[in-house]
Amino acid sequence: MHYDMYIVKAGDTLYDIAKRSGASVEELMQINNLTGHRNFMVGTSLYVPWRNGSYFDKYLVEQGDDLSRVAGKFKTTPEILSVVNGINSHEQIHPNQIIMIPKKDVKIYLTEEGETLSNIARNAGINEAEILKHNKNLAVLPNQMLFLK
Repeated sequence: MHYDMYIVKAGDTLYDIAKRSGASVEELMQINNLTGHRNFMVGTSLYVPWRNGSYFDKYLVEQGDDLSRVAGKFKTTPEILSVVNGINSHEQIHPNQIIMIPKKDVKIYLTEEGETLSNIARNAGINEAEILKHNKNLAVLPNQMLFLK
């Protein structure tokens, strides 16, 4: 199954997001490591199993894996994996744990303090419209994950 990142909007509930994506509330809770229903703040990122246009695949952690090793297998960075999965980059992962990995054709960029959309686009060699196409509800904040697909 493939996954996309969904940015919570004002008035969203897990039930509403699940209904729109075709997932169950329980599935969303499991995917996002949620322990109970809670009020989500606008801007919170959730991973949702959308049926089309997804950016992520699941990976079943194997014995001996750590974020660096998994990052190397999939040509990404431990920092991106930690942000994608909502875990500390030094946190251990365990065999049979499911983590999200960017699909092969997906480029992810982590923003830094003071960056703007225009300088991110210039540095990535793409135009702002291309970034906006892949990032709904964009507000450039430090350590934000952007898709540059």
